Amino acid sequence: MKKTALSLLFILIAQTGMAQTQISFMNALPVNEDVYSDIAGSPYLFDTWRTGKIISYLDTVQVNLEINFNGFTNSFEIRKGGEFINLDEEYYQEVVLDNPNNPEYPFHFTKYAPDDLSGNWALVYFEGEHFSVYRTFDAGLTEDEIQDVGKTIKVRTFQNKRTFYLYRDSELEVIRFKKKQLRKAFGKSDFDAVVKTNDLDIDEHADRVKLFRALNTLQN
Repeated sequence: MKKTALSLLFILIAQTGMAQTQISFMNALPVNEDVYSDIAGSPYLFDTWRTGKIISYLDTVQVNLEINFNGFTNSFEIRKGGEFINLDEEYYQEVVLDNPNNPEYPFHFTKYAPDDLSGNWALVYFEGEHFSVYRTFDAGLTEDEIQDVGKTIKVRTFQNKRTFYLYRDSELEVIRFKKKQLRKAFGKSDFDAVVKTNDLDIDEHADRVKLFRALNTLQN
């Protein structure tokens, strides 16, 4: 009886270790590089695919494969050779993608964002005591008709949309990521002081994270 119990324990440990190092491609689909070839633009968040890790309530899996977010299907795709899978969102609800430009500031995505964002993939810029800032990405499909020498041509285009959200005082609001609105939201003097002191470029991911960390400190 003891031997059986120990055997089961070793099996569970082995399975846990395996879950932390690899992802199943049992239900993988073949990569079709031409699937969006007749549509202008791209539904993917990143121009280049990234490595990273995916996180569940049970484990963290380091993924040394190609990962990208598809804003048209609203899912993360993981590629291995000529195959890909869509991330199992019921099991894995956090994704951290490497940032080759600034490794200390990776791209952290969560499905645990508050209010109406809960259950949707959101990029986390900052989550703190006084406020939190998120961004969503959506690649909507538009269709237009163009008349060309007596014939109608249908043109389909991905319209990529990035929406920023500020969560503060238990309320979620959409904000424009422009200096004017950020000054209004956080105070002109504080915003300008943080940007100037830290020489921040608010178009850069790492500098956005630094910005909100510093603003949160000022409100303590």
